[in-house]
Amino acid sequence: MNKKKAVLSILAVFVFGCISGGAAMKMFVDQHMMRMMKGPPQLPKELILGKMTNDLDLDAKQREFARTLLSEYAPKFDKVFKETKPKMDALMAELAGRLEAVLDGEQKGRLWALVEHMKKHGPPPPPPPGSAPKDASK
Repeated sequence: MNKKKAVLSILAVFVFGCISGGAAMKMFVDQHMMRMMKGPPQLPKELILGKMTNDLDLDAKQREFARTLLSEYAPKFDKVFKETKPKMDALMAELAGRLEAVLDGEQKGRLWALVEHMKKHGPPPPPPPGSAPKDASK
């Protein structure tokens, strides 16, 4: 009987841990997504700084100066993005309108869903190096 209680206790702790961990993860993801969706994409300063540090072999002093410059220029990038985004959205809609002429009904729906997704989230990332698009001639 004691062995059964011990197994049930361990199982209960495991289940409680899974539930609480899942709830905490959901809260974190929800908060992160809300931050991302509140405005224009933020300049990923630390990612850019890391790339600069590695590619340019920056020392500590150079790295701090680059960090300061990235912080200084972030609002300027945001301003350009806000000014340019409506024009980019209009161009994408124009392109999609012309492409639509050669698509079937199902493809048209997917095209406009893609356009709407890109308006909200930006273009998809580039494919990995060495990968090629599907070849329609096969």
